[in-house]
Amino acid sequence: MKKSNDSGHVKNSAQFNEAVEYVSNIGTDYNPSNLQIQLVTLQAKGISLNTILDKLAKAEPVLKDAIYNRQNIYNNLDLYTAKAYNALCSSDVDYKFLSEAKSISKKILGSSKPKKKGEPPPEETEIILNSVVESEIVVNPEEETNRKSRSTSQRGFDKRINNFSKFCYLLSNVPEYNPNEPELKISELNLFKVKVSESNILAIKASNAMDDARLERDIQFYTGKDNAYETFKKVKSYIKSVYGTSSPKSKAISKLTFKLLKMN
Repeated sequence: MKKSNDSGHVKNSAQFNEAVEYVSNIGTDYNPSNLQIQLVTLQAKGISLNTILDKLAKAEPVLKDAIYNRQNIYNNLDLYTAKAYNALCSSDVDYKFLSEAKSISKKILGSSKPKKKGEPPPEETEIILNSVVESEIVVNPEEETNRKSRSTSQRGFDKRINNFSKFCYLLSNVPEYNPNEPELKISELNLFKVKVSESNILAIKASNAMDDARLERDIQFYTGKDNAYETFKKVKSYIKSVYGTSSPKSKAISKLTFKLLKMN
């Protein structure tokens, strides 16, 4: 798993606020004409940096919980699909419906295990049951907080719920599909479909909230007008202009660092 830059952003904020404290201790000698680096502006900027980091800290566990919840529900999608397909196989359904159901269920569950050389082809139901094991989307919430990983994973979830909707619609149009098991009836499958869809929507909302918070952080820290990175450099330059490059105060402020980090 790629190492997160989150600790680096936190350190940057701490270093910025330490610089603000240092400047406030200088007193009246610190009197820049540039509004961007005046003490009151710096103090407000320091508060805003902490605020956005706090917003991110709260958004991340919400996203992880939504990912875990969606994963748990989607894992049951395999079981429901396999059971419903096998129930269909046990009925007197026409072959064309069975063939179409098999095709859709494979898209939900994934490919079956490859057969070994010389091994006879599996039965219709074996293909589905083997696929249950092979098709589970294994999610690491730590990695899914990365935008690129989430985008790739999201496409997989969207396709599976779309195919499950098609599967339920097909079954609803097959009179022979009328299982006695309550959880396999069309009404229950449709209820489960709603539950799956809702878990996906919540994960998407949490993902968007995380992206918005990270974008706001990047703007305030590194890319926006009067961002903290550029402001930090100007504060150092001003102190050097007042006391000289080799002065104790200039050397002290130079020990504080605000790194331009990779954004995600």
